[in-house]
Amino acid sequence: MTNEIIFNQIVEILVDEFEVKRTRIKLSSSFYFDLGLDSLDLIDLSLLLEKQTNKVIGVEKLKDVTKIEDIILLFQN
Repeated sequence: MTNEIIFNQIVEILVDEFEVKRTRIKLSSSFYFDLGLDSLDLIDLSLLLEKQTNKVIGVEKLKDVTKIEDIILLFQN
């Protein structure tokens, strides 16, 4: 799965589930500071991505995730 595909899935989830404006979402966007999400939102996002990608990454790996590009790397490997 390419970075672009994963990014597009994240964008759709953020817009549809978390009501984030599409124009605010960039690779370097911080979930906490730029997008207004909290740690529980990040877990929910990860679970939704797991369903879409059929890949389980586990909650423990999210502790170092702060930006969109961080979560893309988790789902890429």
